[in-house]
Amino acid sequence: MKIDELKKILNAEVLTKGIDDNHEIENFCCTELMSDVLAFTNDGESTALITALSNAQTLRTADMVDIRVVVIVRGKQVEEKLIEIAEESGITLLRTKYPIFTVAGKLYQHINMESASEHK
Repeated sequence: MKIDELKKILNAEVLTKGIDDNHEIENFCCTELMSDVLAFTNDGESTALITALSNAQTLRTADMVDIRVVVIVRGKQVEEKLIEIAEESGITLLRTKYPIFTVAGKLYQHINMESASEHK
């Protein structure tokens, strides 16, 4: 899925400028444990990180494994410095009001509906 589609599904706002509209997302990682991101992210460039952590460590971890899309949940406040770090790293930063569990459910439902319609 593209970033624009992700944005619509999660009713999210894009916080960074200069997003890559053609960036393809195939995997999702929902966690607050950055050690899990490091240990279990194999194809970072096609992965979106969904987390409640809105700090520089989150973006630095995402950058280390080539994650280009980070979604901050629960409508958490994001400091301007974090947005600057994301832009410098080429990471698209989104924010949604939904909690992480709801985000995972919405994405699961959307992917299942897409898969079912492809198999008809």
